[in-house]
Amino acid sequence: MIRVGALVKRYAAAAEPALRGVSFEVASGRLVAVLGRSGAGKSTLLRCLVGLERFDEGTIEVDGVTVRAGDGPRGLRTLHGRVGLVPQSLDLFPHLSALDNCTLAPRVVKGERRAEAEARAAGLLGRLGLAAEQGAYPEHLSGGQRQRVAIARALTMEPRVLLYDEPTSSLDPSLRDEVRRTLLTVKESGVTQLVSTHDWEFARSAAEWVLVLEGGAIVREGEPGQVVG
Repeated sequence: MIRVGALVKRYAAAAEPALRGVSFEVASGRLVAVLGRSGAGKSTLLRCLVGLERFDEGTIEVDGVTVRAGDGPRGLRTLHGRVGLVPQSLDLFPHLSALDNCTLAPRVVKGERRAEAEARAAGLLGRLGLAAEQGAYPEHLSGGQRQRVAIARALTMEPRVLLYDEPTSSLDPSLRDEVRRTLLTVKESGVTQLVSTHDWEFARSAAEWVLVLEGGAIVREGEPGQVVG
């Protein structure tokens, strides 16, 4: 469950807030798209949810844990173990195989043994259709395969919520359905997913619920067929 209440984020150099009183709820296990043009506040919202950005007013509740404006770094860190982020750039390490990209964080951050981390990562890569690519390096993978490795890497930390920043932006349109199928596979595991995108067609085909951001505020929300058309 995600519950966001009256979230406000200001940047010192900006005349207007990046987020202006954003409030919404997402039930556990749902797949929700956050739609909006560039500059609407989508990426800022994701960064606040994952604990990478301090916010000025409001609250964020994830999996029963609430963080309030002013809680500081310690409060934001409580989100790190509960929320994962698949960035637009993917940020895979080019010198590591798909399997090693997925095991690095569990071993370094959580102190897992190599065998334990590798077993979980191999299982996730297999579920996402990458069993044969575990030993491949990012340069030898297609854009869709790299996207799935990045998702598997995020899932190795066992988040309750997974955020995606423009997951189809760097892919050929023909791969849009591959991303949709991947997100539906993740949904089967019960992970709540928020997808930031300006791809209205992708949102209509993949999401159960849609939030539309304009100027840092939610201006519409509802089922994809009602909101996207």
